[in-house]
This record gives sequence, structure tokens and C-alpha cells, in this order.
Amino acid sequence: MKISYKLVLIFIFIALLPTLTIGYLSATEFRDQIIIFSAFILFITIIIGFFYGKIMNLEIRVKERTAELEALKNNLEKTEETKMALFNIVEDVKQSEINLKEERDRSQAIISSMGEGLLVADIKNNIVLMNKKAENILETPIKEAIGKNLLNFITFIKKDKEAPPEEQPINKMFQTGKLTAIDLEDDFYLKIPSGKIFPVEMIVSPLRGDGITASVIVFRDVSKEKALDEAKNSFISVASHQLRTPLTSIRWYTEILGSEDAGPLNENQKSFVSRVYNSALKLNEVINLLLSMAKIESGKPARKIIKIDLTAFTNDIIEELEPQFKQKNININLIPPKETVEVNYDASMLRQIITNFLSNTIRYANQDGHVEIKMEKKDKELVYSVKDDGIGVPANQQDKIFNKFFRADNASTAVPDGSGLGLSLIKALVEMNDGKVWFESPAFWIDKDGKEEKKGSIFYFTMAL
Repeated sequence: MKISYKLVLIFIFIALLPTLTIGYLSATEFRDQIIIFSAFILFITIIIGFFYGKIMNLEIRVKERTAELEALKNNLEKTEETKMALFNIVEDVKQSEINLKEERDRSQAIISSMGEGLLVADIKNNIVLMNKKAENILETPIKEAIGKNLLNFITFIKKDKEAPPEEQPINKMFQTGKLTAIDLEDDFYLKIPSGKIFPVEMIVSPLRGDGITASVIVFRDVSKEKALDEAKNSFISVASHQLRTPLTSIRWYTEILGSEDAGPLNENQKSFVSRVYNSALKLNEVINLLLSMAKIESGKPARKIIKIDLTAFTNDIIEELEPQFKQKNININLIPPKETVEVNYDASMLRQIITNFLSNTIRYANQDGHVEIKMEKKDKELVYSVKDDGIGVPANQQDKIFNKFFRADNASTAVPDGSGLGLSLIKALVEMNDGKVWFESPAFWIDKDGKEEKKGSIFYFTMAL
């Protein structure tokens, strides 16, 4: 605390005053003067102490108030910073909401404009999203469908009866965790709440978060495509039957001419008759394939299931085809299962499957080639494979190899004659008997020196045990 210099001068004057007057006063007067001076000094001290205390209290309060003001200032500054931060957060939230709305609107526009039906179902198969096309296909308003269990809402039909749970595409997707696709050839139908039943193509894919959280189903009604496919099959069947009668006559007459029962032939005539006869046989083979395909695709092929010793059955077919194997000097290696295996199968269908596999092998094998036939038990099924070291299948055409009438470029070049029906017939027959068919190309071979080679193809199909 600072004291004014004037106050200091007053105290000095008061202190010197008795000294200045001591020579002029008597003893009595001097004593009285001292008492008065002491009283005055005491009074002044009390007054100074009082004001000093006030001043000190005031200074303390000023310091406290100053500290409070400083704290308030700091708080105000922090509050302003907080306000600015909150303002920025609010702005970010608003911008995020705008971006989210734009993204939602864009997604909704894409979903609404899709030409296929779209459904999204949660882990419990409750419908959470549905687009306009799905509403039209399922003949149910979106508001009514949302929240309903999808598997109670629609029914999957396969081969004129309700598909078992393990074959339903949504359940298969959850079981495998992989995308599940159904196309026209799988012969799946949907039954909707109105009772309408129609053929369907569908893709079910998993929606992942913490594991699989939902399923996304894209589907479409393929009634028109199914009708066209059935009309095509009907035409093929009718045309094949109509061709069979005149073809039979051609074969009979060429056999008569070739045997020279109708008269002798010169060498040129024999050659011409032989070509006609061979062409009639090839055409007859194509017609038989077409008729077999028509029967399978009609869903009404006759089957007679019997027990078949697979090794003996295969040996019989190899003996039938032996002249063709010898013509190309093809070496055949049959690897039977470790123990005798019998399968329950239609003998005619199994013969067609194995014969077509081996015929393809002969057709596209190289001269002095190798063929390996192997049968192997795996769990509750038997895997049958036919491996060759022939021309193989080009990588860019492997996805079409089981399509009807398709022939790979290298196959058409190597063997110009061919229908492109053999492998599609095999696939249809195998799948009709609840089997699987696939292939690998190139195949792995071990040469004489023990080195691994990649060439040819290996075809597999399975049979239940």
C-alpha cells in the first residue's frame, strides 16, 4: 500500500512540535502538553489504523474482484471458443444431413428405377425395404409388406412342389454366406399372397456388418422367357419326331444299296452311298440328343432306378467304344474305387452320361493320347472323373461349355462336325439325378520323367451313394 507524502510531513511536524516548544513552557505546562500530545498521537494512530484496515480490506477485495473478473474473462473467452466449436459442429451436422439426404434420394431414385424387384430382409427374414417393381410383381402394397416375414409372405416352388428349406435360396445364402443365384434353367417358381404362381430368376446376396446382418434379394418374373423356352423345346421335339421317319427310310435304302441287294455298284457309287449312310447316322445321333433334351426339359422323363456295379458298367462301355479308342491309339487307364461300389441309377441315363463323356474324349484327344477314368468315394457320394490330354477348353469360353449348341473355337477347328449338345445333355441328366457336374482345364498330368504337365481337361460328375 502506498502512503501520501503529505501525510508523512504532518507526522514529522507533530513529532517535532514538543521539541520546538519545550524552551517556552513550565514543567506543569510541559507535562500537560505531553499528555495532550500522546492522546492526540493515540487518536491519530487509531484513525490511521482504522483507515489502514479499510484500505487493506479494500485492496484485498479489489484483488479478489480483479481475480474474479480475470476468471470471468477467461471463462467468457472459453465460452466464445466453445460457442464457435459448437457452431462448427452444428454446421458439420447440417452439412452431413444435407449430404445424407442427397445420398438417400440418389439411392432411392436408383432403387425405384430398377427394372427388377428388390427386397431387403433382416437376419430374421423380416422385410425392411421394398421397391416399386417388387410391389408390382408381388401384388402387395409396400406398407403392407414391410415388417412381414419373407418366407411366410412368399413360397418357393420347385418341380411342382414346395422347395425344402435347405434348397430355398435365402436359407442357402445364410448357410453358405455366399451369393446364391437362380436362373431360368433351375425351374424355380414363386407363389405370392394372391395365390399366383410364376417362374422367377433371383439373386440373393449377403449384407455384411458384424457378420451377415441382412439379405438383399433381386428378382424378376420370367414368365415370358419360360413360355418361349417351352415353345422352343416343343418345336425341337416335334421337328425331331418329324425328321425321324424320313431319316429311317434314308438309312434303310442306303443299307440296301450298300449291300448291293438292288444291283451291283461301282467304286464311286459305293463311296457315295457310304457317305450318305454315315451322314444319316450322324443326323440320327443329333435327333436322339434333341429328343433326350426335350424329354428332360419337359420334366417328365421315364426313369427306372436299379443297382449298378459302376466298375463293370464302365468296362462294358469301354468295350463298346474300343474300336474308336484303337483308331487313335488312345491308352485307357481305369482306376476303380478301393471297394466294389453300387449306385442306384437309371441305366439308360448313366450310359448316356458316361458314353458322351468318353465320346468327347475320343473326338478331341490327340493321336496316341491318354485317358484316365477314376471313381472315388467322398462322404455320401461318388465322384466320377474322365481326364484326357487333348485340346482342352479355352479359358475365355469355359463359362459357356455346358450351354446348348455351344462349341469352343478350338473344338470347332479340330472337329468341324458336332452338335454342341453332348455336354448340355450330360449336365441335365446329372442334375436330374441330384448330382453335380463340373470340369477343369487344363488338367494335371505326370509324364514319364515324373514331371507335372498341364494339358487337356478333366470332367467330373457326382452320384449319391
